[in-house]
Amino acid sequence: IAMWERVADANFNQTNLAAMAAQMEVVWSKWSRASDTWSVPMPLTANGHLDHAPLVCGPMSDGSVLATWTANTANLLMGTNGGTADAIMRFFYEKARQQYGVENVDVDDYRHAGHKPTSREMAIVMMADSVEGACRAVFGDEEPTPEGIEKVVSRIVDEKVSDGQLGACDLTLGELTEVKGAFIEALVGHYHQRIPYPNFPGS
Repeated sequence: IAMWERVADANFNQTNLAAMAAQMEVVWSKWSRASDTWSVPMPLTANGHLDHAPLVCGPMSDGSVLATWTANTANLLMGTNGGTADAIMRFFYEKARQQYGVENVDVDDYRHAGHKPTSREMAIVMMADSVEGACRAVFGDEEPTPEGIEKVVSRIVDEKVSDGQLGACDLTLGELTEVKGAFIEALVGHYHQRIPYPNFPGS
């Protein structure tokens, strides 16, 4: 499966960037091993605002994939929500607390220069970015067990909630539980190690 963004009108020739942003759509295509060809691109969006930054995650246990993208209804070319929002730069914040003392460090001095996500999609992208980065850091040295992955995902998501990062979007607690489960399932699949078979070349 491939996803990308394109201008909806193949004959679009304006130089107005705002008009071009309103034409951006997200499309997908599937590769066929049998015919060695890609299927005809099909749109996932059909609207008058900027759709961009598509991401594909999976496959899940049932073979499905999760697709996300940014729907920028204001057609702001730079967007309003960074992947990190205004989250705490944890490494530098903790280092400053150790060096200068907790009472001498203002947490707001160690936040990213962004805005809290205002949509479910941007909240999920923000958490996915943080979870992926945390797993890379943690499992560079540790064994990526399912229990360890679940612990990292829960810690990152719970931190986002307690820090108020999800306060501006309408993501419900039930949806948040589903998102955490999808993260865990995808990451367990990503870090899964094949069982070595006896006498198999390369094992």
